[in-house]
Amino acid sequence: MKKKILWVDDEIASLLSQVTILENYGYDVKEAMSGHDALAMIEREDFDLVLLDEQMPGIDGMETFKGIRLHSPYLPVIMVTKSEDIALVDEAFGYRMDDFLIKPINPKQLLATVKRVVDRQSIISVKLAEEYTKAMQELSKDRLIGINWNEWIEIHRKLSKWDNIFQDLNDKNIKKTHLDTRKSFNVQFCKYIENNYIKWVSNEEDERPTLSIDIMKKYVFPLLKKGKKVVFILLDCMRLDQWNALEKLIQSYYRIENHHYFSILPTATPYSRNAIFSGLFPSDMARFYPEYWGQWSEGSQNRYEKELLIELLKREGIRLARPPQFFKILNLSESARLPSITKSWYKIPFAVIVVNFIDILLHTRSELDVLKEMMYDYDGLRALTVAWFLKSFLFEAMRIMVGYDITIVITSDHGSIMVENGTPIEAGKDVSVNLRYKHGTTIRCNMKDALFIKEPLKYKLPSENVHKKYAIAKENYFFVYPTHIHQYEKRYKGTFQHGGISLEEIILPVAILSPHKK
Repeated sequence: MKKKILWVDDEIASLLSQVTILENYGYDVKEAMSGHDALAMIEREDFDLVLLDEQMPGIDGMETFKGIRLHSPYLPVIMVTKSEDIALVDEAFGYRMDDFLIKPINPKQLLATVKRVVDRQSIISVKLAEEYTKAMQELSKDRLIGINWNEWIEIHRKLSKWDNIFQDLNDKNIKKTHLDTRKSFNVQFCKYIENNYIKWVSNEEDERPTLSIDIMKKYVFPLLKKGKKVVFILLDCMRLDQWNALEKLIQSYYRIENHHYFSILPTATPYSRNAIFSGLFPSDMARFYPEYWGQWSEGSQNRYEKELLIELLKREGIRLARPPQFFKILNLSESARLPSITKSWYKIPFAVIVVNFIDILLHTRSELDVLKEMMYDYDGLRALTVAWFLKSFLFEAMRIMVGYDITIVITSDHGSIMVENGTPIEAGKDVSVNLRYKHGTTIRCNMKDALFIKEPLKYKLPSENVHKKYAIAKENYFFVYPTHIHQYEKRYKGTFQHGGISLEEIILPVAILSPHKK
């Protein structure tokens, strides 16, 4: 389909040769002799570009341009002018002018400028498609046999990099290809986890990935032992691609050292987050700290994070001059106190901030239409995460901490995935309510779609009785009851969930942020 250009000039007859050149190169050019005519035509028709003369009788080019921006904020506009006045250029770019052409117009310059503005997206798409195809060929599924956890981290890191590269690209085909590629890798990753997880948690392998239980001992405590002031930030339910998007906002304040780890199973708050703060697998938490583990319910899974962390500090022999500060943000009103609190943290050796915002947002999405509109896909999830972070009290607090020479360790307890396929599960009345994992005494599920665990202790999961079983959904599946399949699918398909097995939920970022030296 030809790209449509509107050329606005009160002396358009003198530009027929340039119009002909554009038409000869495949553009459909329409003409307007005034700003009023141009605005009327833009209301009636869709255009891919406007070439706009600066000096016209009636409303001039700048006033016309402002009118275009009000009606069509993203319609590309090139100003054609005899003037090289810097003030004009500043004003135009302030209103998001796309480019300039100086009269008299050089045909080569005209074509180059039009092509750059109009065809930029398609040129970028073609080039990125070539680069992407080459990159995915290097990550061919043929190479997945026998690869280790380090290589799975690299695969997920590269896939997440492409997530952010494609973020603002208006090319549905390449995005669908990337989504399909992710799905195919997830099939293989789930098989890899099934084959290796028991060996990791039972210490049958010396070489295993960093797990949730290792975070404090590997990344936080060594800094404390060196006498550094440390703030540990846990952004609940943050995926690697979301961190990549936030990292760009932080890097002007901090030097960032990126690492990765594997969340334990299930990739859900009671298990993965408690494992981070306790340094223990869930079965060991239930065994050694029954007063903490046995007290939580589905609605209050993490009431004892601070107590578990203090016990971990004692076991590891970490002695602090002052007790650690623990600040949990469960809603936006609580977060308003954070910047003022952090101003006193230069006296404190260790503090913890837990932010539930992303988790709350994901769970609320299925109920609020406005969030469905904003987060209907992964691009929307990343965009909303960035929009929140830019205005958040957390970001303000992090900028304050730069001046106090505080080292920040930031991570997530688990990621999330958009669920698409319901898989039936049969269970008794004692079954848990989660969509991506279930536990109870009577469970039957499709073992193609889920990891079925008959012996929980082998997976370091609590087993209060010999009949307890677990089912953990793979890939993008979620559990539905046979009697309510269509009801559940309609309600939850296309929502972000966690607790299952996928690259997005398991392989997560751990970043050490050191303030830039002034």
